[in-house]
Amino acid sequence: MIIFCLKEDLNDANFIFSKEDNKVYEIQAKVFNDGTKSFFTEQNFENKTEIILYFKFKKPFDLYAFYLLNLLDYLSKQFVLKTIIVPFFPYLRKNHNFSSCLSFFDNFNFVTIDSHSNFPNFQSMHFKLNVPENYLIIYPDKGSFERISSFYSNEYIVLQKKRSDIIEFSCSEAFKIKNRKCLIVDDICDSGDTLQAALKYVKNFNPEKTEVYITHFLYEKELSSFQGLDCLYFCDTIFRDIHFSKLEGKYNLLDCRNLFKNL
Repeated sequence: MIIFCLKEDLNDANFIFSKEDNKVYEIQAKVFNDGTKSFFTEQNFENKTEIILYFKFKKPFDLYAFYLLNLLDYLSKQFVLKTIIVPFFPYLRKNHNFSSCLSFFDNFNFVTIDSHSNFPNFQSMHFKLNVPENYLIIYPDKGSFERISSFYSNEYIVLQKKRSDIIEFSCSEAFKIKNRKCLIVDDICDSGDTLQAALKYVKNFNPEKTEVYITHFLYEKELSSFQGLDCLYFCDTIFRDIHFSKLEGKYNLLDCRNLFKNL
């Protein structure tokens, strides 16, 4: 199989597609003054060769969304796109313009991790964390429970989230938190408001330990605002420039690339 990716994704692509019959090629890019790019390949292939595209988003997401749409347009004219692997897919829920543009490629097979919304022809996978049996899993809202709970057999509780000027939680089973090792599980953290509020709520019930697993951790500020956090787990689903020293040694970055090896 032939795999294409951008230069910054070469290491990931070579790791995922390490079998001898796979060949990974870099997509060349010409950068213009306004930051936009046009894409091309230096290799010559037979017309309509089947390929896979591996694409990892990087901030600013708006610009990389534009890159992806241009890549799909260019590659679909030259090749048969068998699969498009995008570990984290922003905007599927909130940006209807981006979703509408993707609908033009509805004959492609998109693969992602915890997509946070339903979308045609999307295969959404979950990177399952190895959670000890004695841990109580806490889902911060009904949505995270519906998307993730089927992967875990631990005892759990689901918080009720109320949005107003601030985020507040309630739960009739919160008494189970006392003296327990707890894991808050959610699929995305951006502003950090939900996680901060959930940690504050859980701390009121005196847990022995509070850990957090976020699939897509987009938050890039100091962790000092997350009071009561003992350890954070998150997946390497976006291309990052930040230094993880900002996270004060409380994080575990999870390598999710093996999820794509058997596609």
